[in-house]
Amino acid sequence: MNPSEQSYSQPEKNLVRERIISASVTALTTERASSPVVPADVFLKTLDYASRFLAEHSGTFVDDDLKPQVADWLALHASRVGTRKPSELQVLFLAGPDPTNDLMEFRKCGVAYENIWAIESDKDTFGIASIFSKLMEFNGC
Repeated sequence: MNPSEQSYSQPEKNLVRERIISASVTALTTERASSPVVPADVFLKTLDYASRFLAEHSGTFVDDDLKPQVADWLALHASRVGTRKPSELQVLFLAGPDPTNDLMEFRKCGVAYENIWAIESDKDTFGIASIFSKLMEFNGC
């Protein structure tokens, strides 16, 4: 089946698209504090465990020595995680032959069109997408 004959509006595809994009936006906004690979509370618990282990098994006390590094890590973590609204998210996605459904779902979730970046390797598809983008700008979307 050639790409022009494929349908990207099938009910099961729409359901998966809606679930994935909605869950992603939620994870990066309202649930943002728990979405990093290492949440701050897990970092602090792990550090506490390691510090107690060192103190108990080697008599080495590192808490005071690590305070500046811990403060730096927590500050960096807070600056990267922080809080975000859907309209503040930056999205990069592989567009495929028909990105319209994805764009509409991102928009429905509150992501600003201006913050959505798509990658497309086919020059003809890229050209069509560029025209579509300009039409959306012209229509105030």
